[in-house]
Amino acid sequence: GINKADILTARARPNPQLISDSGIAEDTYRVGISYNFELGGKRKKRTLISESELRKAEFGLEELTLNFKQEVRTAYCELYYARENLALREELKQSFEKLLRISSKRESVGDLAQVDLLQVKTLKLINDNTYKERLQ
Repeated sequence: GINKADILTARARPNPQLISDSGIAEDTYRVGISYNFELGGKRKKRTLISESELRKAEFGLEELTLNFKQEVRTAYCELYYARENLALREELKQSFEKLLRISSKRESVGDLAQVDLLQVKTLKLINDNTYKERLQ
């Protein structure tokens, strides 16, 4: 709105001025009219400058709008990928728990070496720590 008002102001022609001057000591009275004639296309140049300022403001607003849309899209994508990553981590955690239960049963009946069971427990602990770090 301000830029549009500046354009209207730039296009306006100056009003004539009525001048009066009186001197009490000299007992004189002067009355006159003053008008500024603008030469050299000054009004046209002022108008062009005001219109370019309006275009610059519109481009700035469009840039802010596009930046805001981009930030919203980026935030949405980050949230989506974070949720997907969390779901995959949860699935991996459940898989390790299932693997540990199966390995424990196999070790208890002697079908699996204790070293292999310890390796599964170690992998599960590493995954659990990574999972906790990701949640923080």
